[in-house]
Amino acid sequence: MVERTSSARPSDSSTDRDEPNWPKEWLAYTALFGCFLLMFNSWGLVNAYGTFSSYYLQHLLPQIDTLKLGLIGSTESFIVLVLSAVTGRLVDAGHYRILTGTGWGLVSIGMFTLSGVNGNGLDGEGNYGLVWTTQGLILGLGMACFFVTGSQSTSLPSLPAFSVGS
Repeated sequence: MVERTSSARPSDSSTDRDEPNWPKEWLAYTALFGCFLLMFNSWGLVNAYGTFSSYYLQHLLPQIDTLKLGLIGSTESFIVLVLSAVTGRLVDAGHYRILTGTGWGLVSIGMFTLSGVNGNGLDGEGNYGLVWTTQGLILGLGMACFFVTGSQSTSLPSLPAFSVGS
């Protein structure tokens, strides 16, 4: 017969436990919120392509086949995902500020240009090539800069907002 003995419980003192030392500065949480906005701006715009597509199909480009309209959104998401390897290496090298600025510039230029490629504002006056270039290519490149940067820069130890001091 095996006799059970009472095991000693570990003490509840804070010196025996390894608790994470979370940052308590406001700068850390604003950086976290900024990264959330970057992810919202990158993947959120890719997911919102259905709204753009329905507008193109009904008003701007009604003469274009639905398959060609889908090529705009698929090009956009393809560029975001394929360039993640390149931008991930650049984030690891510490170039997250350059990527954020480049992405901000490309997304801003792409959205402003996309608003100008609607012809004269009349139904069917849009140019498919310009819409594909601005939304598929330029916005895709800009969002590729945001996508990895927004998800990985919160874990970088080189960010001063997340350095845990004594």
